[in-house]
Amino acid sequence: MMRRLVFFMIMVLGLCSAATVRAQGVAVFFYYPDEPAASEPAALKTTSAKDSLALGAPAAAMHAAGGATATNIVADANAAPAPAKSISELEAAYIIDNHPRGRFRWGADVGGTIDLTGQDASSYDISISFGFSRKWINFLGFGAKAAFSVSNSNRAFPLFLNFRTNFKNRPSIVFWDLKGGLALNYPGDNRSHAGAYASTGVGFYLARSATFSSHVLLAYTFRQQDASWTPDGAPALKDLHMATLKIGVMF
Repeated sequence: MMRRLVFFMIMVLGLCSAATVRAQGVAVFFYYPDEPAASEPAALKTTSAKDSLALGAPAAAMHAAGGATATNIVADANAAPAPAKSISELEAAYIIDNHPRGRFRWGADVGGTIDLTGQDASSYDISISFGFSRKWINFLGFGAKAAFSVSNSNRAFPLFLNFRTNFKNRPSIVFWDLKGGLALNYPGDNRSHAGAYASTGVGFYLARSATFSSHVLLAYTFRQQDASWTPDGAPALKDLHMATLKIGVMF
């Protein structure tokens, strides 16, 4: 019974010591004796998967003398720990965006569109997109948008391909956005009319990290309309030219 109690106390003290060492930021390294001993320093593997340290003469002597399969070598507690390398949000985004296979992205935007043709087609909009990013391709994918007129029952539902780039393999604040596709228009009646849809503009990142970004976008938007689509008693429809302002996020 006494032996079990002593053994339990030794285990508790060992765990407390290990926790104290970890709390003080002291790294624990493992030496593997199956690695060949050499007069020149050999490499050690660290538990933190960071830069390896050199194995000096004392560790080489331990290898020559043999020992357990894995020997814990604890750094001097009085030695100042190496400062952690910090990276900026843009650097983190650069690491993710330059993944060899790219990465899946999705996002959403909300905003408003001002009709520049005087046809009472100003609207508030919401859109969602799915795609991927890789290097200078900030985003490439497809999306859908819903535009609801502010002053009447007109509405439109564009379906589009979306391309976004900053023309660089490193992050930047400014990007170019391009959309092109087809819009289902409902100009005040129960009939739908399909027409061309396009939008292009300049965006600015508000915040960016490895897994999230937010942006604001100022764009020109075109939506095709034909006079034959005009509802009874309404002025003849013309193509829409609009200014769009929206804010969005991407994950």
